[in-house]
Amino acid sequence: MYKWRNKCYQCGRPIFLYFDMYEYHNEEEEIIHKFNEFKKILPFSLYHNDICYKFYGLKLTKVCYSCYENKLLYSPKVQMLREIGQRVKFMHKSYTKTEQEIKNWNRLFMRYLKNNV
Repeated sequence: MYKWRNKCYQCGRPIFLYFDMYEYHNEEEEIIHKFNEFKKILPFSLYHNDICYKFYGLKLTKVCYSCYENKLLYSPKVQMLREIGQRVKFMHKSYTKTEQEIKNWNRLFMRYLKNNV
């Protein structure tokens, strides 16, 4: 199961994900094999959920790779255009997985293990 330790400062999505096999510590090799089979069936990319560090003023914060790549465009002119309705899109699309998507993948993986072990 995927678990995470931190959340992104900018978008609030999980970062620093790891695969926890505490419940299955006796059957590690078999679970890893099943995990690799399941990832072929239902691919799940966590590339953008990697942790990066970014300065906000003088404060160093943990952000996801997507927020690190896409700089937040904010200026008084952009704010003015948003208020009068000429510019609607404020942030770039984030490709990081949300908590709900990760939990759903975990649930499907647990169901796969239950049916195939």
